[in-house]
Amino acid sequence: MNFPWDGTVVFHEAGIPPIHTPLSTLEELPDKVKEHLYLIHITQETVLNDSRLKKAKPGLANTIVIDVQKPETSLALRMLDLMSRVELFKTMHVKKTLEFISMAAYDEYSPGDFLIHKGQRVIASS
Repeated sequence: MNFPWDGTVVFHEAGIPPIHTPLSTLEELPDKVKEHLYLIHITQETVLNDSRLKKAKPGLANTIVIDVQKPETSLALRMLDLMSRVELFKTMHVKKTLEFISMAAYDEYSPGDFLIHKGQRVIASS
């Protein structure tokens, strides 16, 4: 089968052909693939215990959480996205955009947080 079996988690339909992949085909997959393979549209009773195949468990309590690390470029991409929405920056040349991003600082604030108080003197830092 021409399927990307190398994912972190693979949910795959199993059962009666031609709509679903036959269990016999899935049973032949390497154990390394079966470790992260979860079958849907099938009962656990149908799966042979020695096949190392498993049915995806239903329900919120059985949610599979995948820890995904943000790429190092994600902040720069977010900043570029924000800049593309501001009229002042829409026509900025790429080199100037890179210069701006390298000088910008990133902070997170919650709704209702004060950034500057009335009468406060603002001093730019480098």
